[in-house]
Amino acid sequence: MSQTIQLRLCHQTRTQNPLYVIALTTDFSNSGGESGNFGGRSAILPFGGGRSRWIPFLGQGGLMNRVRLAALVIAVSAALSGAPASLPALDSTDVAAQRADAVAERVRSLNGALSRAEARRIWEAVDRYAAKYELAPDLVLGVLEVESHARVGARSSKGALGLMQVMPHMASALDMAGNHTTIESNIEAGCLILAHNVRRLGEEDGVSAYFWGSDIRGVSYLNRVTSAREAYRRILAP
Repeated sequence: MSQTIQLRLCHQTRTQNPLYVIALTTDFSNSGGESGNFGGRSAILPFGGGRSRWIPFLGQGGLMNRVRLAALVIAVSAALSGAPASLPALDSTDVAAQRADAVAERVRSLNGALSRAEARRIWEAVDRYAAKYELAPDLVLGVLEVESHARVGARSSKGALGLMQVMPHMASALDMAGNHTTIESNIEAGCLILAHNVRRLGEEDGVSAYFWGSDIRGVSYLNRVTSAREAYRRILAP
């Protein structure tokens, strides 16, 4: 009979400091090849109170890889020895860096010509200007993905420029003069325009108006942004 230990990482969402638990699910198989869950037995090793939300132990995006690896080593060792396990504190700087890497990875999957440094600049600009103009960063990333597929030098037939496909006259109307083709300036201009729309029209119509202007013709654009946004929301989730 062999034993397989499956691990998942839980995040305590109602505590000020990051706390985690490890859930161990034991599966048994006998020499005849039959297998089962042994009645669905699972053991939970808590490291603090509060309501837990499951985070898959293995997943895409590269988030918290080092924490998961540490949890794996510690929990397996504890499970085999019977000793209580303790997890290392999760450093917020480390999480932020890994989140940035995950966003950059997705951005580069849209445009393979981007360097890693350029992809990181895109995320850093989105993070900065989304906060400045009170927008959700996943929303800004969703608009950016739909508008340009992360092509810094994108130019539409109507003259829209850059990552956020900014129309120069729109930026000028909002008192934002200058070059709107660099990563940072283009993202700031796009955030300014998007925030202006959202304040006037609400989020859904504000997003639609970013593409359609005042004559909104359906929800196809909004649906595409929403779909892209959801992918970034999963990446950025705590």
